[in-house]
Amino acid sequence: MFPIYQTTGDEASYFSYEQGESDAQAAYDAARSYGFKRGTTIYFAVDFDALGYHITNNIIPYFQGVNELMNFYKVGVYGPRNVGITVSENGLATTSFVAGLSTGFSGNLGYPLPDNWAFDQISTISIGSGEGYISIDNNIKSGRDNGSSSFVEDNPNPVDDSLDQLGRISLVGMQYTRAFISDEDELIPKSNLLVTQYYRKDRYSGGFWELVSGPITDDFVTYANENPNINDEFIDLIDPVTGLTVGIEHTMATLSAELYNDIPIITDRVTDFAGWTGDLVTVIKDVHEHQDEYDGDWYECAKDYIGTSTKESFFSFDDLAGDVDAMNIGKNLREKTDSTIYNEFVSYYHSNQVHNRFSTFFELRFNSDEKLLYEQAEMYLIGSTPDIAGMREILVNSYEVPDFTNDRGKQVARAFTDVILEIDKYFLEGFE
Repeated sequence: MFPIYQTTGDEASYFSYEQGESDAQAAYDAARSYGFKRGTTIYFAVDFDALGYHITNNIIPYFQGVNELMNFYKVGVYGPRNVGITVSENGLATTSFVAGLSTGFSGNLGYPLPDNWAFDQISTISIGSGEGYISIDNNIKSGRDNGSSSFVEDNPNPVDDSLDQLGRISLVGMQYTRAFISDEDELIPKSNLLVTQYYRKDRYSGGFWELVSGPITDDFVTYANENPNINDEFIDLIDPVTGLTVGIEHTMATLSAELYNDIPIITDRVTDFAGWTGDLVTVIKDVHEHQDEYDGDWYECAKDYIGTSTKESFFSFDDLAGDVDAMNIGKNLREKTDSTIYNEFVSYYHSNQVHNRFSTFFELRFNSDEKLLYEQAEMYLIGSTPDIAGMREILVNSYEVPDFTNDRGKQVARAFTDVILEIDKYFLEGFE
């Protein structure tokens, strides 16, 4: 089966950039509901004899809009040969479905098949008899696209429900920025930040979070809430490696700080506090409460409560993985400013990146240096410079963290260091 998207598409006035964006979202929703797999090509129909100026003024902008918002699936073009050639040469379609039966179209006369043609309608044939008699198009194929032979992955990635929701919110983010932002270079980066803000709206707003991640754009929250394709109940990530839950709101709160701050050194410190450092400060509540179970050994207690998947903790595996993933994905987004947050999440969770998350984090943030890792953790827990002490104090007051001595802070810092070094081994050898 090969999917073709068409409502009308039979005159030039239908086609515009905005219509392309709208059709991309509608096609995405329909294809997902039918179970078409990731990477399937959807052919967007140009079902009229488009002349050269129609292609330039209407068709090309339309396919630019489609490509701007299309995630998960590949974009194909259905139409006369000249439409397929021109759209594809502009890098806006992976393959072409040629409306070869429309022999009177000027867009077919004198033009060769597009270099990327996948299907070509060459004749009409009749099958059946009596009430079962029908006429059907006879198509040939080049092999560039063999269509879909099955639907809904037999072993779907467990994270896909959450990524699906992120895709929908991402589309709305792009629509909003397209409507209200005029600077083309800022469209995708601004949209990515807005998406993280939307995930922060219920649990990570005001006070400390506004300091490290910036204020939430309330107008966008309202805009997204009014979109019928957005479900206000967030779907957590299911880690493909362990099968454990990774909180999407927590991950996005950390990523929001990554995208909001872009000043060297300050950025590291602020985003650390939004991520692993903030959790490291608050886990002291757990250590303080449970230290007697460990004969007062803060190191052993902290080691059991940092990254745990079996205990109630302010720094569970859920939080640790979210912090690490947000930092790794944030780096990817800063390096690829034309990439959407959705694409980077999909790329991360559908590749070896997620399997190597801790070694990547250790390398990116600490240069794979155990001594630096410990020194940074210690600095954040007991350091006295005004910026560090100030942000730590905000966290201590916000989460009612008990007082602790420098020696105990050092024990927690050592525990965090050892957890990071050891948990990476679990992932490399197979998580248990």
